[in-house]
Amino acid sequence: MAKILIAEDHFPNQRLISYRLRHQGHSVVGVDNGVDALEHIQNQVFDLAILDIGMPKMDGITTLKHIRAEAKTRFLPVIMLTASALHQQENAATSAGANCFLHKPISSQELNEAVDSLILKENSDR
Repeated sequence: MAKILIAEDHFPNQRLISYRLRHQGHSVVGVDNGVDALEHIQNQVFDLAILDIGMPKMDGITTLKHIRAEAKTRFLPVIMLTASALHQQENAATSAGANCFLHKPISSQELNEAVDSLILKENSDR
């Protein structure tokens, strides 16, 4: 299946999302901030990144902007997560290049549909 990076600073959420994705057969790498996410993305090949908007060291939107600025990762599919109900965050994430935006708490079905959709699209674009 796919190799997925999860950048989520709330460890229980990171663990739950990782479990759900591994249960679907994906390989998962988890980090708790945007700086570590970028380091992993520069050193490994991922099929998808899932970024929480609110993280320490570097927030998800700034991390996404860095991902989109690099030729190597410009087209990496990215799902943004937030617990906030503010539409400004969703607009900022979309403007920065997010492929999908999910509100926490995320159902297994919602997560699987978003991941499957982006991975299928990525594979068809290759």
